[in-house]
Amino acid sequence: MEDVIEKGELDFYIMTEYESKIFEAALEEHRPKWKKIQDKEVNYSFPIPDVTLKEAFNDWAERHPDKTYIQFRNQAYTYVQCNLLARKIANGLHSIGCKKGDRVNTYMANSPEFVCVAHACFKLGLILVNSNPLDVAYEMEYKIRDCGAKVVIADEFGYTALYNALHHMRSGPEYLILSNVEVSQIPSVSQRIENLDGLIKHGEDEPKADIQPDDIAVLQYTGGTTGVLKGCCQTNRAYIARAIAAKEYFKPAFTVEDVNNFSIIIGLPLSHAYGFAQAIIVNLAFGGNMILTDSIKPTLKEVVEKIAFYKPVLWPAIPLWMKMLADDQDLQNYDFSSLKAISCGAASLPVSVINKVEKLTGLIINEGYGMTETVNTITHSTFGHRKPGTVGAPYPNIEYLVVDKDDGNKIVPDGVSGEIIARGVCVIKEYWQKPEETAYAIRNGWLYTGDIGLIDDEGYLVILDRKKDLIIVSGFNVFPREVDDVIMTHPAVADACTIGIPDERRGEVPKSFVVLKYKHQEISEEEIINYCKERLTRYKVPKTVEFIDIIPKTKNNKPDRIALKIMHTA
Repeated sequence: MEDVIEKGELDFYIMTEYESKIFEAALEEHRPKWKKIQDKEVNYSFPIPDVTLKEAFNDWAERHPDKTYIQFRNQAYTYVQCNLLARKIANGLHSIGCKKGDRVNTYMANSPEFVCVAHACFKLGLILVNSNPLDVAYEMEYKIRDCGAKVVIADEFGYTALYNALHHMRSGPEYLILSNVEVSQIPSVSQRIENLDGLIKHGEDEPKADIQPDDIAVLQYTGGTTGVLKGCCQTNRAYIARAIAAKEYFKPAFTVEDVNNFSIIIGLPLSHAYGFAQAIIVNLAFGGNMILTDSIKPTLKEVVEKIAFYKPVLWPAIPLWMKMLADDQDLQNYDFSSLKAISCGAASLPVSVINKVEKLTGLIINEGYGMTETVNTITHSTFGHRKPGTVGAPYPNIEYLVVDKDDGNKIVPDGVSGEIIARGVCVIKEYWQKPEETAYAIRNGWLYTGDIGLIDDEGYLVILDRKKDLIIVSGFNVFPREVDDVIMTHPAVADACTIGIPDERRGEVPKSFVVLKYKHQEISEEEIINYCKERLTRYKVPKTVEFIDIIPKTKNNKPDRIALKIMHTA
C-alpha cells in the first residue's frame, strides 16, 4: 500500500458494476455468520449524528463541569478547567492568525496541556497533526513540510530536535509555541517564538467557528515502515463514529455504574493513534475521565500502580505489557479488580500469554485489529464468543472482506489467505495531498489494508501477516508471524521475529531473530531449528537463527523487520 503509484496506473483499480455486486453478495453471505458470533447486546449498525468533536466535549463540560476529566501526576483536572484552558489556547491561536483548516503540528508528551491543545484545535477547526516528541529532526522536518504546518507546538521533550529541524528549514511554520520550556533557552530561529502560558491571555469565551462533521480534525501520520510517511485525514464524523462504536462494543462488559463513571488508564502515548483514540475520542462517548501516565519513559509498574489506586474500568494495552505481566510475579500482585476489560492491539499476542494473564488476574483480554486509516478498529474479539488465534468479528459500523493479493478485485473463499479490505464510517477521508496513494488504498469505498488474513468457516478474521512481509521460498508462501508464533512457544524464548533473506537456490529462506528469557541460557541455534522442524512444514523452518538482546520496534511498537534486514546485511 505504500508503494509509489505511477500516474496512469489507477484505472486498473476501478471496480466494475459486476464486481461491485459480487462484493455486496459476499457481505450478505458473511453477515449471518457474524451475527452468530457478535454480542447480542450490541448494535452493530447505526446512523452517525451530525455532531462535531467541539460540540461533544462542550456538552459534557456543561452537563458535569466539576467532574474530573484528567488525572495526572496526582492532580485532578475537571471538565470546566480543561474546557476553559482549551478556549484560552484556541483564542490565543486565533490571535496569531490561525484559521479553520490551518495545521498545528504538536510534539508533546502526555499531559493536560496536550489534551487541551487538541480540544483547542477542535474548537477552531484547526487540523491537529499529532507527532511523537521523540522524533528525530529529519522526521520532524518531513512532517512539517508535508502538512504545511502554520504552528508547531513542543514541550520540554520535543523542542531540542524540533529546533534542529527548524534551524535547517529556509521556510516553514510561522510560529513555534513552547510548553514548559523557557523561551530564552531557544536560540534564534526564523519562526516567532511564543510561550504557551503567554498565548492563553486572549479571552475565555467559546470561539466562533463554522465546523462541519466532515471537516478534517486530525492528521495522523502512518508508521512508514515500508515507504514514505503519509498523513491520514481523520474527520470529526469518523471520530464521533469511533466513540459511539466503542460505547456499543463494551455494553456486555460494563454495568450502568461503569458507564456513568467511566475511567480509562492511558499508559500509551497520546501522540500515537491508538492512545489518542482511546483517551480523547472514546471518552467523548462516556463523558468519563482519563488517568495519564508518563509517555516518555513509561513503566508497566507505574501503569499497574495507577490501576490499583484509581480503579479504572478499561485498560488499552499492548502485547509487550501482557508478556511482562505474564512473567512478573510482582506485577501480578497488584489489584486489578476494578477492570472490566483489557483491549490489546498494535501487534499479535500469543494465545499462551492470553491464557496465562487471564488465569492469573481474572481479567478479560480482548484482542483487536485496526490501523490508523480506520481510526484504529476494524475487528475485536467479542465478549460472548471469543476465539483464540483470531481477532474476532467486525466492530460496530465496519465490515471486512478478503480479496486476492494480485489486483484485489476477486473475493477469495473462506479459509484462503488474501488481502484484508474494510469499509465503514471510520475509514479515512484521504491521505493528505497524496491523490495517487489515496486512489490506490481506497477503492470504491473499500480500504485495502495491505494485511494478509483469512476468514474462517465461522466468520472470524485471522491475521497472518503484512502483505510485504511475505517470504517466498521456492514459490511457496511463508508468513513470518506463523514462524514467530511457533518459536514463541519454546519455554526459553521471550520474543522472536522472522524475516526473509536471499538464497541462491530458493530465492528466499526464513531467518529468525530470537530473544531468550534469560541471557545466560545455553540454547543453541540447532535446538530452535529442530523445535521448528517438529511444528512447521519444512519450507517454513528457519534456515538460520540469530540470538539478540531485543527485537527492534517501530514507533508503533511493531517488530521492525526492516531494521532486522539491515542488521542481517551488516
